[in-house]
Order: sequence, then C-alpha cells, then structure tokens
Amino acid sequence: MSKVSTIAIVLALAVACPAQIVINEFVYDDSGGDDREYVELYNAGGAPVDISGWVLEGADEAWSAPLTGDNNADYTIPASTILLAGDYLVIGAATVPNVDVIVGAANLWENSKEAIVLRDLALTVVDAVGYEGNKSTVLDPSLFEGTPIWGNFTSIDATLLSWSRWADGLDTGDNGADFGQQQQSPGTTNDVATMPPTICDDLEQWPVGTDLICVAPSFVVPRVVDPTVVSASVPNPVPASPDGGNCLVFWDPAGGGDAGFLKAPPVQDTVFEAFVYLFVGHTAGESEEWSLGIRGTTGTFYNFPFGSTANGNTGISWTYETNDTGATLRLMDHGSGGLGNVLHSIPITLGANDGWQRIRVEVTGLTVNANFGGVFGDPASGTVINVAASQLQTGTWYMGYREGVVGTANAHGLLVDRINLGSPCPPEYQVNQPAATLTIDGTNGGIYYPAITTISVGQPFSLEMQSTLLGTPFDFLVNLQPLLPASQPPALTFPDGQIVNVDLVTQPTVWFFSPGSALPNLTNAFAPVQFNNVQTFFPVTASGQALFIDPSALLSISLSQGVQLVVQ
Repeated sequence: MSKVSTIAIVLALAVACPAQIVINEFVYDDSGGDDREYVELYNAGGAPVDISGWVLEGADEAWSAPLTGDNNADYTIPASTILLAGDYLVIGAATVPNVDVIVGAANLWENSKEAIVLRDLALTVVDAVGYEGNKSTVLDPSLFEGTPIWGNFTSIDATLLSWSRWADGLDTGDNGADFGQQQQSPGTTNDVATMPPTICDDLEQWPVGTDLICVAPSFVVPRVVDPTVVSASVPNPVPASPDGGNCLVFWDPAGGGDAGFLKAPPVQDTVFEAFVYLFVGHTAGESEEWSLGIRGTTGTFYNFPFGSTANGNTGISWTYETNDTGATLRLMDHGSGGLGNVLHSIPITLGANDGWQRIRVEVTGLTVNANFGGVFGDPASGTVINVAASQLQTGTWYMGYREGVVGTANAHGLLVDRINLGSPCPPEYQVNQPAATLTIDGTNGGIYYPAITTISVGQPFSLEMQSTLLGTPFDFLVNLQPLLPASQPPALTFPDGQIVNVDLVTQPTVWFFSPGSALPNLTNAFAPVQFNNVQTFFPVTASGQALFIDPSALLSISLSQGVQLVVQ
C-alpha cells in the first residue's frame, strides 16, 4: 500500500472525538535553562483523531476568555496532524527526547499558579490541567479539572521527573488525583514496568552505600546505611532498629527538601508497614518533617506540611513533625491536594514512644486501618486506628523529607527499616503458638524478626521460657543455632506446615551458667522458667527458640518466637 493511500485512509478514519485526547504528561520548569519543557498529548480512544489547528493554551489568573487576557504563550498544532489511537504527540523544546512539534528553545510555559488547556477548532476545552494550586485561589475553574495539581515542581536535570498521569489516558476529572511525579517518558508510555506485587525488604541483602534505585527521587536517591555509624549519609548515628542491621536513609546532605516515588504501577488498595525513627529534642528554631504516603504523590521540594500551604502531598500518609517545642506523628488524609485532614494524632515524647517505632497503614476502598507500635505484621496490635478516607484515589508509595536546621550537622533524615509494601508479607520465621514464649533480657521477638540483644563477652543476661501447659512432663528448651529463614530448606517440615529450623551443620552455642544458678527441672515445668546470670566467654552470635510438646496442637508442637544474642 502506498504512503499516499495510507494517509488517505487515516484521514478518512479520523473522527471528532475530542474527549479521548488528553494532556498525558508535562514539564513546565527545570533546574537548568528551562530548555527541557514539553507537553505530551495522548489518544486514549480507539480511533485516530485529526487535531490539526487545535490550540495548546497557557493561562493564568489574568485569563478572561479563550486565548485572551494573559501573557502566557499559546501554541497551535500544525496542519495534517493525525493522532492515532494509543499514540503520543510531544510539543516542546528541541532538547526533549521524541519531540514532534518544536515550539521554542526555552521558557515555553509559565512556572506557577498556571494552567495548560487543550482546545479544539471551536476553542472548546478538550482537556485542562491546573498546577501549583497552592499559590492561587482565583484561577478560573474552566482551566482545570477537580483540584489543580497542588504542590510545587521543578524537574531537576540530574533526576528528570515530570507530572504524569498515573496511567496513559487515566482521567477521573480531578487533576490532583490523576497526576503524580514519575520519571520522564515523553513520547512513550507512562505505565511503569510491573514490580513484584509485594515488597518485603529488611535491607540486609544490600551492602551499605547501595542506592535504592527502585525509588525515583527529586534530588537524592534513598541509600542503605548502618544507622549506628557516622557517615556522609548519617551525620547523627542512632541505635539499630528492632530488626537490626541496615536501614534506609532518605536525606539530601545539601540540605532542604527531597521527595521520592516508587517506580511501580499505581494502586488503590494497598498496605505499607515499616520501622521508622522518631527523633525528639531539637534546639531552638530547628525542625524536621517527613511523610511516608500511599496511593498519592508529593511536590518536588516537599515543602513543610505544617505552617505552610505549599506541601504537595496527596493520598494517605503518616507525617511526622518534630521541632524545639515537641513532636507529633499524624495520620493524614490529603485527598487530591490541599491542607489535608488529620485522621489521628499521636504526641511523641522523649523516652516514652520516640526512637524506632513500627507504623502501618492499610487502605481498602475508603477504609483506612492504621497501627502505631505493637508487633510487626499484626494489624490488631499497638495503637489501632480505623477511619474513613475522603475519596477513592490511585497513586504510588512516596516519601518526603525536609529539614529546618542550622547546617546539616543536626539533621537526622528519614530513617526506615523493614519495608512491607503492597500486601502483608509472609512470616520470615516459623513463629509461636500461644502456648510458647521465650524472652531474652525481657524482650521477645516479633513475627518477622527475632529479639536481638547485643552484649559484651562475659556480660550476664537472662533467658525466660514460659509455657501455658504447666506441669506437662514434656516441656523443654531447644537451642536452635542459628534461626534460618523459612525460605531456606528447613531441617524438619511437618504436614501441617510447622517448620523447625534446626541447623544440623553449625555447632550449637555452649552456655556457661555462673555458680549458684540451678537448672530447673523441666519435667515439672512452671511458668516462667528463668535462666539468670547466663554468660558466654567468647564472641558469638547465637539464636534460639523454645520448643514445647503441646498435646492440644496438631502434631503436639508449639514453637516460640526467636531470640538472638550478639556477644562482642
């Protein structure tokens, strides 16, 4: 078929279906010479559309009528422009990849409280997007849909983000809900390659210094660190989290704010859980604020959520504010942009509920279930919050941090460990039946992690074992060295799914009991069985679980949560 006849057929098929053409992605400001600006149109329909002569209008508060009243530039789409079904048209500067229509070299669109409107030949609005709505209350409602994109934005040349629809052509009639910050993709799909539906990451598989490239940052990518060691990313060390080992820090050593967005398809129903570090004790005039959000986005600079109208959070978030007068953790409903609503507020007090804490939030439709503290993985433990969201939204997981400190020496950044995202993670270790408990120095492990205690060689510690089956002749303690992840081949697996991770290779730890410590007669067990002044006389890492014969359990076995001792 000749090119001429092909064009003729396309022209014949091109129909007036303006509603299927959307503003799909755009950049109106960048950190260089404003020479990377563009608008991408997308045909979300099933037929080609002739958009010749249509106008891409720029508008601001001075706008009074189509193409009238302001000093913003307007661009006319060239003749013979047919946008095929599922295809893109990129209008912008020559430096933009895949640009189709070059309309200038730089400063093509205004930077704040503006709108971009697509009009057909009759100057009827086909699509409209308002942006930086935090700066304007008088932008004409015909210039945007729903809520304008709220937060401030600049595409940083080193990271290249854009405002993009969460999926090509996705249009619910609400700009603030339909757009999020994602990696630039002019002329190609916004749909991010699918990641695993569930992310369960304790960050131990990544060496210290690894950048978490599954997050697209506005400035600096999150980094895996040892929180106990001073480094360029950790100016103020803190103890390890309850999970131990590495954690993630989100902080720009250059100062100011930073935002990051998971490179994953948007979701509506999801769960997020993690350990976070809550710092309390800033000096006069200093502050830090951060957010961890789901099904939403935020602005480039993560402007302060409190005391400012410029923060760009959308969706649901846990947001933390700490300054010289106190600290508060809030569960927030940001909707599609604006000041947001506080769903629940938790004052954070030094020595009481600061430091490493577990946070969790799960959204299903308009139902929001959240937890503060308690056992990791357990939706019924800790402070339980059950509330309703203001609207059904689509979005991704995001993080934002901003500091208000003198220099960077007093900054802590956003510290996160054991990230569970998407859906609840399966237990990493075989964990307890209610009949079995084991503690080390008064601490017992959680579903996803053992209780970790670090001591010096020769320093005494205590173990406490308890069974609710008092007086049974078969209660006993088994030292399992070490605990093995359930994903590894277990030594013993029972038909009902019970897993006993007995290491048959590593030599078991030798425990030395100080004089006068009598070993209880476990054949006549009582609750609790205590081992006090236990000592080791060499460096070792030892793990253990209590195993009980339990006639009421299938196969008569109850297995406790794990404990781990690090002797240095």
